[in-house]
Amino acid sequence: MLVLTRKPGQQILVGDDIVLTFLPKEGDQIRVGIDAPLSVNIVRKEIVGRDRNLSTKSVDKAVEKGPKISYKPKVKPWKDILGLGI
Repeated sequence: MLVLTRKPGQQILVGDDIVLTFLPKEGDQIRVGIDAPLSVNIVRKEIVGRDRNLSTKSVDKAVEKGPKISYKPKVKPWKDILGLGI
């Protein structure tokens, strides 16, 4: 196991297309953001270990249906920032 110490905002590149971003702590929880292609399955290990009915195949099906989350950026689009009424 590779053990690294990172500060909030720092990143680690895994392979060519997976980026782990370390986010500010919230209470006693450490937060990690994962930016990866949709073809990469990302599952918390404790969930798969706890629920024997959950397998990577069922996760694959959920991924095929698409994510149930939405991302709304907190910043204005670049065209609004630059005042380009495009």
